[in-house]
Amino acid sequence: MSMPAKPGRPVPNNTIELPAPTAWPMVVALGVTLACAGLVTNATVSVVGVILALAGGIGWWHQVLPEEQVEHVPLRPLAARAISSMFCHCSARERFRFRWE
Repeated sequence: MSMPAKPGRPVPNNTIELPAPTAWPMVVALGVTLACAGLVTNATVSVVGVILALAGGIGWWHQVLPEEQVEHVPLRPLAARAISSMFCHCSARERFRFRWE
């Protein structure tokens, strides 16, 4: 359902435009983690981490540019949306209520 974001493309009503999902940020995070873990273990782990982080950054860059990929997620009607509440029981006399939408 992902499609390039073009100014001339018609946008369906009652939708939200979100960036298309991608796994590249997780690859970058794994590379940075390995690069930092290599500081206390072995230099080879750091080298692998830096290479993985660079490859993830380049892959992420190429997926976003030259044209950003987006998804149009349909919205439910306002009357059909449930309003959820979360209760936190702190003591016998006190109760906090947090409202979510």
